[in-house]
Amino acid sequence: MFKKISLVITFVIMLLFTEDSFVLNINAFASDSSQLNKITSTNITIIAGNKSDKYDSNGNLILHPSSIPGNKYITFDSSANGRTAELPVGTLISLSFPGGPSNVTITPSKGILERVEGKYKFPQHVIGLYRISGPGTVKIKVETTYKSANYSNLWSGYYQTGSSSSFTDTSSYWIAPTPATCISGATSEATWVGIDGAQVGNNTVLQTGTDATCNSSNVESNYAWWEFYPTAPYVIGTGGSTDCTPSAATCGSVTNGDSMYGEVKYNTSSSNWTVTLKNLTQNWNFTTTLSYSGASSSGEFIVEDDSGNPGADMTNYSTISFNNNLINGTNPNFNYSTQSDEITSDGTSTGTPISVPSNPNNLGDAFSVSYGSTPSAPASWINISPTGLTSDQINAISSSSPTNVWEAGFESGSPSVPVTYNYNGSSWTKYYPHSFASANPNTLTGITSDNSGNAWTVGYYTSFPAEQANAYEWSGSSWTHVTADEPSTIGNLFEGVSTDNTGDVYAVGYYNNSGVNIAPLIEKWNGTKFAQQALSLPSGCTSVQLYGVSVFSSSDVLAVGQGSCTSGNKYVIYHYDGTSWTSISGLPTSATSAILYSVKAISSTEAWAVGSKSFSPQQPLIMHYTSGGGWQEDTSNSFGATSISLLTSVDADSSNNVWVAGTLNGNPLTVHYNGSSWTQISTPTLSSPVNVNGVAVNSGIGWLGGYTGSSTFSPFALKSY
Repeated sequence: MFKKISLVITFVIMLLFTEDSFVLNINAFASDSSQLNKITSTNITIIAGNKSDKYDSNGNLILHPSSIPGNKYITFDSSANGRTAELPVGTLISLSFPGGPSNVTITPSKGILERVEGKYKFPQHVIGLYRISGPGTVKIKVETTYKSANYSNLWSGYYQTGSSSSFTDTSSYWIAPTPATCISGATSEATWVGIDGAQVGNNTVLQTGTDATCNSSNVESNYAWWEFYPTAPYVIGTGGSTDCTPSAATCGSVTNGDSMYGEVKYNTSSSNWTVTLKNLTQNWNFTTTLSYSGASSSGEFIVEDDSGNPGADMTNYSTISFNNNLINGTNPNFNYSTQSDEITSDGTSTGTPISVPSNPNNLGDAFSVSYGSTPSAPASWINISPTGLTSDQINAISSSSPTNVWEAGFESGSPSVPVTYNYNGSSWTKYYPHSFASANPNTLTGITSDNSGNAWTVGYYTSFPAEQANAYEWSGSSWTHVTADEPSTIGNLFEGVSTDNTGDVYAVGYYNNSGVNIAPLIEKWNGTKFAQQALSLPSGCTSVQLYGVSVFSSSDVLAVGQGSCTSGNKYVIYHYDGTSWTSISGLPTSATSAILYSVKAISSTEAWAVGSKSFSPQQPLIMHYTSGGGWQEDTSNSFGATSISLLTSVDADSSNNVWVAGTLNGNPLTVHYNGSSWTQISTPTLSSPVNVNGVAVNSGIGWLGGYTGSSTFSPFALKSY
């Protein structure tokens, strides 16, 4: 239930200039007499200079400005009635009215009290920032519509409030928006995370983010900034590159579609605050440290109209998603009904929607905001894991439709036995392929299926003293063991399998070449068995192990892995063109060693492969193939770049729907590519340690598979939401 009460508040400011003082009288009254009990007459006396009097004529302590930070600053609202303030010329005055949106008219408009120009990111309840510029008399008229809901003409998004010092860290990922064509003149929009400003009485904000603006000539541009309100925003990059890592000319550069990360954090050890803004696409990292004495009683994730004409001149930014939001390092579990905020034309629930938040995602740590309409919640994962099962380890996942999802691995025991699970859209069924009872272990490492319901799974078993490659075909109701070529008497292992929808099926792995070296193994299903393909080692490599394969067509097949080569361990990629296999090996420029675990051929002209590099620390590696550029390292996704992390699987059903999975410091790591930029996607909390071993995509839905535990295993399966 929202009450709308139209109020007119008139301030009369009289500055009587003497050698060292002037007097400011503020009177407030309501135009609606029925609301006089809501707004009382407010009179404030301001004396310039630095007098020694402690009390005014009414016995109240004289008000003085604060230094925030380095500015003389004071906030006026109706609570200052009857008080005296000592404020020198130059003092900043913040008008704060939590009731709702306000229009301010100043007469005369210049010379005595002037609005401070610039794109300030205001605290939620501040309606204007002004500066005392000289002596004289000035009138201020404030028209306010009071309300009791999360609507405004300034902020949209989510925020949480609490007690003093309860907010010490806010962080989020977002994509710099691509505004609609600039056709309406000067507009502006700010995307940011911060501390303070949402709680009534908080009139400072420590924040960082990006801006999308259209100037009066209808030219769109972006920039990065941080701000300690009421100090003007600092545009990152204008002070040189000394605050950035690496120190580069692109520091502060933001373009449409760039992946951004922002954080405002209190450092207990130094008692200082750190503001961090990263452009993960352009690979720059801005950090500054400062003292901050705000209340720390709220945390914000905001899309703001900072155009200077709130509710009227906001840039049409389309949609912005805030992902992996954290407050004090944990999931904020956003609540739509109490913590969301919407910008409307008049700041009330009946106004025209301008900037509208979605419901949170199902995990409660992500949301979207759209210009002019209500968006859907961002993608995340929901847990649909098999339950009530024995100790099972999942090594691979495949999906041919939302009602045909497979997982494969092994069940612990003496010996361990191969297992698979099939999801029919509502429940899981467990199937046991034939186990070689004398073997230990039996394990499945790869699984694949096609649109007709055909499926194959591969792995290996140990028949002392050697491993033997193992493969099965799905009959429609059970698994049938099928023959595979075993080129070595010492050891043969399958690590992956893939099929298209025309009957082409390939399995990859490696074998022990008579104890001389480890040789790559690729075998093709010929209707009767998996038959070995002819391969040559890449130039300069003495051994190769293959882990992933992807079949796009009979003339486009890719296999990836790692080779031991003259200059170290390198990633290896094989390509089949319908006639023969050729190989390439190499290292991305930022790595000292590299390995690829998974590959996905999206078309004959595009493919992705993922793994890890460097190993000190181990870092994620993403390789992207296009027909025009060949294989190139994709460095636009920097999630986990400074942590122990690796990527184990990639899959896609189009160029605009690519999913990558792995682990980051022992936790699940999933990222999504929409055709232009990467976004990290949250996963539900799983028991530690977590092993993420497969991702599958079909019909726009992603599936994630793996297991938890170090001795007793629990399989898990996640579905994108």
